[in-house]
Amino acid sequence: NITTRTASINLAAGENITCKFTNRKNISLSATKSWAGLASSETAPKVTLTLTRSPADTPAFSLGVELDGTAGTACTPAAGAPCGYESAPWVVTWLGLPTTNLAGTTYAYSVSEGTAPAGFTGSPASCTPTATASACTITNTRTTTSLAATKSWAGLASSETAPKVT
Repeated sequence: NITTRTASINLAAGENITCKFTNRKNISLSATKSWAGLASSETAPKVTLTLTRSPADTPAFSLGVELDGTAGTACTPAAGAPCGYESAPWVVTWLGLPTTNLAGTTYAYSVSEGTAPAGFTGSPASCTPTATASACTITNTRTTTSLAATKSWAGLASSETAPKVT
């Protein structure tokens, strides 16, 4: 039973069993969401940062946390079930992450946002989180467009001067 960390085995008389217990170290990782080109009167849209790991296990691991710029309440990881929360405005922290799989292979974690909100481009597409949130930052930059215009006048007599337009 993974939840209670107990096992029950029925043995017949004379049978032997060998048990192996492996403790795995758990870590915490953080990532930051930043915004560029956001007007001071504008509220940034909610986004989800998703933590994945490799090598892929069965089932695959993916843990998304929605960020809205408001620090939330810390989560408590259950046995074998990591959790994540917005630990500070636009900072996500994941807790209870194993460093290896049961075979002892070291995990590599990665954070991504997926598609950036409308009107923004996200960069980088993904990053490698560490215990320091600033080491993994995904920035959404406001998409801007340039517009050039030329005013021309039709029907002016050769003796007329076009009025100034600003």
